[in-house]
Amino acid sequence: MQHLQIAEFQISIGGPFTAVGAFLDGRPLQLTELWNELIPRNTGREYELSFRNKLLLLMCCYTSLRPIEISVLQIKDLVSPDGKLIELMILPASKAFDGKYRPILFSHKELRTVIEDYLAWLIELDCWSHPGKQYLGRDPNAPLMFFEISNNEPRGFGV
Repeated sequence: MQHLQIAEFQISIGGPFTAVGAFLDGRPLQLTELWNELIPRNTGREYELSFRNKLLLLMCCYTSLRPIEISVLQIKDLVSPDGKLIELMILPASKAFDGKYRPILFSHKELRTVIEDYLAWLIELDCWSHPGKQYLGRDPNAPLMFFEISNNEPRGFGV
């Protein structure tokens, strides 16, 4: 098993989740490595959290969000009350790793498609349902990402 040291994170390649944004031998990750190695390793057909993993990988690559920042995002950070995806979000200082707010763009076509697929999957699982049609019928304060599904209930990251 190959290990990468990324800032303060120790991540194993080939485990249930493989890191993105890693610098391999001093070079940045290439798109072919993302699409030909990382995505297939982490989004197998049989793995129940493959939608989540693909979204996490693409958010790290296309928005430069760090995993700790993604883990504290809520549904309302990506979905407007009328159910449309937000194209520009200002990451608040309280959620930013360095305590400074910054703009985050969600305009990449592939990323938007994956976000839509992930939200459709949440709706299919009936995760964090909310009365009314706002926020696609999801609780706007619910975490966007979850760690696991236990007893048909999603469990959010404990940050």
